Amino acid sequence: MATNARQIIEKMEQAVQRGNHGYAIELGINFLRLDPKALDIRKVLRAAQRKAVQEQSARQASGLVLAFQSLLPTIQMRIALLLKKPEAALENCERILCRQPAHRSALLAGGSAARALGDVPTSLFFYETLLESNPGHPVALRELAGALEAGGNPKAALEALQRLKGSGAAPYDIDKWMRDLEAKVSMQTQWKPESGSFTDAVRDMDKQRDLDAESQTIRTEEDVERAIERIRRQADAEPGEIRHPISLVDLLLRKEDWAGALAALERARAINPQDFRIEERRVRCLLEPLEAGIRLLRASVDPAAVARREALQKDLAQKGAECYRRLVSMRPTDQMLRFRLGEFLAETGELEPAIREFQSAEADPRLKRDALRRLGECWIRKGEPSLAVKTLQRAIEGIQIFDEKDKEVLYLLGAAHESGGERSMALELFLRLQEMDIGFRDVTKRVAALRVKG
Repeated sequence: MATNARQIIEKMEQAVQRGNHGYAIELGINFLRLDPKALDIRKVLRAAQRKAVQEQSARQASGLVLAFQSLLPTIQMRIALLLKKPEAALENCERILCRQPAHRSALLAGGSAARALGDVPTSLFFYETLLESNPGHPVALRELAGALEAGGNPKAALEALQRLKGSGAAPYDIDKWMRDLEAKVSMQTQWKPESGSFTDAVRDMDKQRDLDAESQTIRTEEDVERAIERIRRQADAEPGEIRHPISLVDLLLRKEDWAGALAALERARAINPQDFRIEERRVRCLLEPLEAGIRLLRASVDPAAVARREALQKDLAQKGAECYRRLVSMRPTDQMLRFRLGEFLAETGELEPAIREFQSAEADPRLKRDALRRLGECWIRKGEPSLAVKTLQRAIEGIQIFDEKDKEVLYLLGAAHESGGERSMALELFLRLQEMDIGFRDVTKRVAALRVKG
C-alpha cells in the first residue's frame, strides 16, 4: 500500500473513533476521486458510512428523507454510467452509500463501473457487500460470477452460479454458462508438478499456460470434441490419474452426453471411489436429463405434455432428495447442499426433514434469507401460521427496496396472516404488495376476496 494511502486510512480511522464520520467520509471520497482503484481506502470508507448511518438512524431519520437526499447523486450516477464515465459513476455511488450503505442500485452500479475500469477486486467488493445483506440477490450473483470469471477465477464464478441456480431466479442460459465454467475449471486442473526440479517446474508452467490458452478457446461443439479426444488420450497414457476422467465428465456434461459422462465416472470411481467430485457429478448426470425434459415441456398446454411434465417434476424431486441425502452425508457441513436437499424434500412433501435442512442452512449468511423464505413456506404448509409469520418477518427485516424474492416473502407473510385468521393484517400486506406490483401472482384476487370477507 502507498504511504499516502496508509496515512489517509489512519486519519479516517482516527476520525471514525472520534465520531467525526463526515470528515472520514470526505477524506475517503476525495482520495478515491484521484485513485478509484484504492480498495483499502474504499473498505474503510464503507465502514465509516455504516457508522454514520447508524448514528443517523438513532436520531430517527426517515427512509423518505434518506431517499430524497440520495435522489440527486442517483440521477448523476445513472447519467455517468450512460455516458460511460465510470470514475464519476463510482464517486456518485459513494455519495449514495453515505446515506444508504445497503442501497442495491448503487452497489450494483459501483460493481459495474469498477469493472468498466478493469478493476475486478473493487467490482467484487461492491457485489459482495450487496450479497452480505441480500445473499440471494440474483443480479448481484450473476454480476459476481461475471467479475470472477473475468478475474480468472472460474471455480469461484461457478460457485456463484450454483447459488444463483439454487435461488430459483436463474437466467435462461445459466446451464450453458455453468458448463463453460466447468470446462475451464477442468482445463486448469489438468496438470500438477511431478518433480521438484527447476526444469520440470518450468515445463509444468509452460504446460499450464498452454492449457489455460486452450480452455479459453472452447466455444464451439468442435472445440469440445477436440478437448474430449485430447483428454481421452491423456487418460489412456496416465490410467491412474483421476483428474483425467473427471475432466472428461465435465466436458461430456457440457455437451449433455449424460450416458457418456456416467461411463467416464465409473472409470474415475475405479481409481478412487471416495472422491466427492464423482458423486457430485453423478448427481448431475441423473438430474440434468430430467430438468432438460421439464424445460422442453414448460410452455406446452397440451394435456399429455402437462401430464408428462408433472411426472418428470415428481421424479426430479424424488431423485433429487435421494441424491442430495447422499451428498450431505459426505459433506454434512456444506450448507448449500443442505439447502438444496431441503428444497427437494419440500417438493416431495417431506416437510419436517425439509424444515431441519432449512434451519441448518439459515446459519450460512449467504443462504439466510432464502432459507427463511423456504422455512416460512414449510410452516404454512404444516398449518403453523404463527411460526410462519415469525420466520418470514425475519426474512424481510431491513429491506427497503423489494426484489422478486422479497415480494414472494411478503406474499407468503400475507398468506400466513390470512391462514391464522388475521385478515386485516393480511389485507394490509397484500395491498402493500399490490402497490409494488399489481401483477404479482394472484394478489389482486386476494385483495378482492379479503375485502368481501371484511
